[in-house]
Amino acid sequence: IFLLDGQAKLRATFNLEGIVALDMEDIAWHTVGDKNYLLLGDIGDNLKKRKSIKLYCFEEPTLQAGQSVYTIPAAAIRTITLGYPDQPRDAEAFFIDPVDKQLYLISKRDFHAQVFTAPIFDGKASSAYVLENIGSLPFTFVTAADISATGDAVLMKNLTQIYYWQRPPNRSL
Repeated sequence: IFLLDGQAKLRATFNLEGIVALDMEDIAWHTVGDKNYLLLGDIGDNLKKRKSIKLYCFEEPTLQAGQSVYTIPAAAIRTITLGYPDQPRDAEAFFIDPVDKQLYLISKRDFHAQVFTAPIFDGKASSAYVLENIGSLPFTFVTAADISATGDAVLMKNLTQIYYWQRPPNRSL
């Protein structure tokens, strides 16, 4: 992964030891206690043939003066394996809701984009989850999604539009 500054200049490169990228699509963040984590999503599947997809979770790296290339050791990376409940799908977008601590993954090529969730931060030692389909959206080809740090706003983009939702306090997604 690459860290860019505000002028889009490369500041650092982070190699993930032992990780073989198949179709990396998105990156998200999550906070546990006082530590920030990044999640790299190997969730793409253009041909809809993958039996499972993966997220790689690791503590957000800290820059060291004078260093621009880093290796995140395999032992510091949590691999989370996800499976769909019915059939393989292509996806390019996911985020972690800071309010309910759930993963939300949005399919790309379904006629109506499907929204899936999994409790990957439930405190259990599990590394494999079956995604739960919790609904659909009235559009397709979602290529990006994110949620604000407070969870009060969600943005989603498909090929032609950007969608914005405000989330009232104490409401689920």
